[in-house]
Amino acid sequence: MTKKNIFIIGFDEFNRKKLENLPQAEECNFHAALDVSDIRNVASFDIKALVNKAIRAMETVAASGQSIDGVATFYDFPGTDLVPILAGHFNLPGPSLESILKCENKYWSRLEQHKVIAEHIPQFQPFDPFDKQAFSKIDILPPFWIKPMKAFKSFLSYQINSEAQFDEAAKEMRKHIGYIGEPFKYLMENYGDIPEEIVRMPETCIAESPIGGFQCTLEGYSYNGNVVGYGIVDSIREQASSSFARYQYPSALPIEIQHRMINIAMSSPDL
Repeated sequence: MTKKNIFIIGFDEFNRKKLENLPQAEECNFHAALDVSDIRNVASFDIKALVNKAIRAMETVAASGQSIDGVATFYDFPGTDLVPILAGHFNLPGPSLESILKCENKYWSRLEQHKVIAEHIPQFQPFDPFDKQAFSKIDILPPFWIKPMKAFKSFLSYQINSEAQFDEAAKEMRKHIGYIGEPFKYLMENYGDIPEEIVRMPETCIAESPIGGFQCTLEGYSYNGNVVGYGIVDSIREQASSSFARYQYPSALPIEIQHRMINIAMSSPDL
């Protein structure tokens, strides 16, 4: 049997073992398009170099007469952004880069959500952390959250209760926002067909009103225009804190609420 060759961005031993336990594992060879050390705990992200390195790794396997059958990742930025670039380069199934960027850019994502499910999202507004008048321009009453338009793992995310708190948080944002913000902007400018009003906007952060209730994640996928929800994972916080503690599955939410969430997502194909 000829095995399929699946390439992983951010390959590591932990996830190799997970892949090898899949029912279809015997039908596949798993390769590193990029090692986890290429995209985690690095001083900076050179997107062009990462793309070229992954292409070379995949072409090396192809040069030996083997097929290139799929590309995936376990990791957020830049893994999730490199997948559609590589899928497009090798004509593999995968999401478009535009769809990924539309989800990952928090402001652009909220704009799209507002078109179809406005009643289910918080108030939001972009702002520039380098603007000394930024706080006075935000039309959301404290408390609210501020965060970069692109981040992960709560990077530079702050709950704001006062102008003084905002000023302190903005100082930290100005110091560190370029770490992810600059390579993410490079992606939007050079690899995606992204609207100019999104790429060129001076604001790099977003303010959002708090969301109450139980925190969870709706898991699912979209394939050939069909949206499928297959599970809901609870995000458990530390006691007396907003800090994330762990994921929990299955969800403790009432079944009615779970189905309502899935129905909202499935009735919004434009997202």
